[in-house]
Amino acid sequence: MLHHIVMHSNPNLLPNLIPQRCNERGYLEVLCHSYAALLRTAVNDCAVGERKERRKRTILVDCACGVGYPKIQLIRQHLQLLRLDDGCNVVNIHPINGSEDGPLNDRCGAEFVQKNRLPPTIYGASTAKSTNKKLNVGIMKTPYHYMASLDGDADRIVFHYQKHSDGISNNDWLEFRLLDGDKISVLISSFIQEEIRHLQKIFSSNDDNGGKEGKTNASQVKCGIVQTAYANGSSTSYLKVRLLACFMFT
Repeated sequence: MLHHIVMHSNPNLLPNLIPQRCNERGYLEVLCHSYAALLRTAVNDCAVGERKERRKRTILVDCACGVGYPKIQLIRQHLQLLRLDDGCNVVNIHPINGSEDGPLNDRCGAEFVQKNRLPPTIYGASTAKSTNKKLNVGIMKTPYHYMASLDGDADRIVFHYQKHSDGISNNDWLEFRLLDGDKISVLISSFIQEEIRHLQKIFSSNDDNGGKEGKTNASQVKCGIVQTAYANGSSTSYLKVRLLACFMFT
């Protein structure tokens, strides 16, 4: 948010199409509108019934009983307005584990989920309020579409979900799937690489848009990934060999 406010406090740095929003509300609006714009780029080739089902999708956000809960509530409100205004296919966000629900990072939050490969403990009051129904307190025992877990100060996130193992429908045999930072970076970079390839095709086939100069400009667009020394080696190999992405270690 600091980078956003600094930039929007200097309107001479902003492109003409971007209105000045130098406050927290403006930052959240930019995030939500950008997310909605990204969703609109998806190919919408599914049936009407499936589209309605997508609009019912819900993501639970485990806030680790920390400071992220009220901010996720604000993001939720912005996204709900987008759904009402233009019918955008954004997911329903339900924050759980608010700051007054339980002990900070105790059997919940990003670090607990990643290290233990377990869904977080769900604490009480805010969960029932945000979902308009009562969820059982404790480790989740039923499948959920997908879920995000923040840590206590909301500077880390992992995504995860549960599904039945092949051929088994018993809820005691749920398979836990984790999308940690390495997997998230691979998914995002895959998407960006695909967009870059699409742009390169447009420039190379458009003879009226500068010809050779257009091709040169498109070929100069690169996707870079910054990883730490703690990154999973398999993700590094995939980014380097399969995606041909530029990356650096910090």
